[in-house]
Amino acid sequence: ETYVYGGDVVVKWRPLDAERGWPFVKVQAEVTGRSYEADGFSLCLDEAECENTTLRVGDETLHDWGFYAQALWGFRRNWAAGVRVEHANASGDDFDLDTTLEIGEASFSDPSQDPFRDDRTRLSPLLVFHPSEFSRLRLQANYDWTQAPELDDALSIWAGIEILFGAHSAHAY
Repeated sequence: ETYVYGGDVVVKWRPLDAERGWPFVKVQAEVTGRSYEADGFSLCLDEAECENTTLRVGDETLHDWGFYAQALWGFRRNWAAGVRVEHANASGDDFDLDTTLEIGEASFSDPSQDPFRDDRTRLSPLLVFHPSEFSRLRLQANYDWTQAPELDDALSIWAGIEILFGAHSAHAY
């Protein structure tokens, strides 16, 4: 069984004399959690040496949670800048591993060392340009921190283009 829960909030500010929606400030955040009741199992990873590479996992309830918060500032007509922070916690504190798990060259005897269940944090500044009400150009950088010793922190740069085709509801743009 899995239980997922969460909540979100969005706050927007725009002056009464805003020109076609600018300037504006938008702040939003969301938090999500999960309780996962995992079944116990055993798995032989290497049939030739089952006694050394058997994974045994007891039935446990895993608890994960995460959040994001972002702020976007429309500082002049057609332009906006923002920042977003995200965090996911899946450290596996409730995960009971009875023996050492070996995957490739990595060995995990402590579940907090598992790169698939570590704490992760991301910081993402971005710049957005709206050429028209039908399009958006976005440039964003993501810097990711991980606590898994097998993984390095990562920097990525993203560029995006969104184009709207077809009818859409009328609005003051």
